Amino acid sequence: MSIQKYIQLTDKVKIINPCFDCDVTHRDGDLINFDFTNHNLTFQKLNEILQEYNVKFSYIWYGEFRNDNNRIYNRFLLKSECGRVFWRKYSTKNPGSSQNLLYVDGNKFQTMKVLRNTNLISSFFNNT
Repeated sequence: MSIQKYIQLTDKVKIINPCFDCDVTHRDGDLINFDFTNHNLTFQKLNEILQEYNVKFSYIWYGEFRNDNNRIYNRFLLKSECGRVFWRKYSTKNPGSSQNLLYVDGNKFQTMKVLRNTNLISSFFNNT
């Protein structure tokens, strides 16, 4: 079974599937007891912020791959139950190239900026 290259976040926004082109391991499914290793604290903080809006992550796409220096890296995408919010940690095969983004209704925000200022995303939830 082949892995789809893209995941559609909204009708206008699509991203590369974190499982695509992973040569070590990959999985997608329900987000149950997943260990984010060095991203556990970020995951907990995002959950606390999103809990204020009754938003909960429920699904994950996860992949591990060897980069150009033959080191194992990972990337993932989490989807909320409502389908409006995604958290993406993306690394490429080029060493040092990565992104950590939160998408709300297709609008992207740097995750660290959201953690420092929750007002960045509050307008998306306070008007619905």
